[in-house]
Amino acid sequence: MASETDSSQSGVLWDYALERYARDGVAECCVALQDEAGANVLLIIVAAYLAERGIPLTGPRVQVLVSGASALQASLIEPLRALRRANRPLDGEACERQRDTYQSLKQAELEAERWQLAQLAELVLPWNPEQVPTRQLLQRNIRAVAGAAEKSMLDRLVRALRTDR
Repeated sequence: MASETDSSQSGVLWDYALERYARDGVAECCVALQDEAGANVLLIIVAAYLAERGIPLTGPRVQVLVSGASALQASLIEPLRALRRANRPLDGEACERQRDTYQSLKQAELEAERWQLAQLAELVLPWNPEQVPTRQLLQRNIRAVAGAAEKSMLDRLVRALRTDR
């Protein structure tokens, strides 16, 4: 069972994810990285969160995060995403039941992502800041988890995520 601190940390990470994802350009970049480079959006958000706290993602930390995310990602989040996308209503052609099903799948996917962020928050809780947050740290952290993403896409995402824009 998670302690109050753990649950508070996961709430902070969830709030951070919602706020950053809602920023202009962030969702589009994240979805493109997910679809084109196979990146895990939640790992990107965690990488940004850690960078803003001065916590670099070293090789062992990346392994911990990827390992911590992989089981739930493969068993629940990706199948829900595939079902949701397959059931996306087409403009004007969807019946109410299809729209309801789509919304239910979207909500289930969102809850699974919230669960995964809570698990990742528990992993990063003991990590302490090691340096002053910088744009370079944000770039390095995101690149560490973004896979084979194009540099131009990563640069756009970093600009959209930065707090000192």
